[in-house]
Amino acid sequence: YAIDKQLLIDRVLGGYGTVGSTNVPPFQVRWHVPPETPRTFDIELARQKLDAAGYVLDPATGNRLDREGRPLDLGLYMPEDDIYPLVAEFIRDWFAQLGIRVTPQVFDSGTLIEMMLPPEAGEGYLANFDMFIWGWGGDVDPNSLLEILTCGAIGTTSDSFFCDQRYDELFELQNLAVTDEERKAHLAEMQQIIYEQAPYHILF
Repeated sequence: YAIDKQLLIDRVLGGYGTVGSTNVPPFQVRWHVPPETPRTFDIELARQKLDAAGYVLDPATGNRLDREGRPLDLGLYMPEDDIYPLVAEFIRDWFAQLGIRVTPQVFDSGTLIEMMLPPEAGEGYLANFDMFIWGWGGDVDPNSLLEILTCGAIGTTSDSFFCDQRYDELFELQNLAVTDEERKAHLAEMQQIIYEQAPYHILF
């Protein structure tokens, strides 16, 4: 609720973009299903949700505190790109309105991958990050973007470490579907699961 996607499109992309929603992008017109109740930019609602979740604001410092009473200070990592640092500046300002400090930092893609891999990937990997901005193109078929959110992708292609048994079940069912209508019904439920649980918050 603290990220104004339309403003990012207007100010960073010069108006050339579509507000992000599900992990199946709109160009995959046969399979993209918009979320039932899209989230909208609302800083005040973001404040309320943080308060309700136990992340209180310290009136003396203006800092948002975690549940152990420490100020929230989040790293926002991204690969080298012309667009991502511009997006990060907006996110930093919006989160500051909530009392959350965000420090953007750029890495080469290889270094960033090494930092983001979890222990499941092998000895020495620690998933050492708070938040990241990255992008993808996707294929004509949505399977490549769907598979990275399955439980089995943790330690390989997953960078969110999301795992949901119903999502995995639907992934198999959509691959077995014999009609487009049947497949799209499974994909619709998968996209709704991802949107509601938000392992990604897709910008545009």
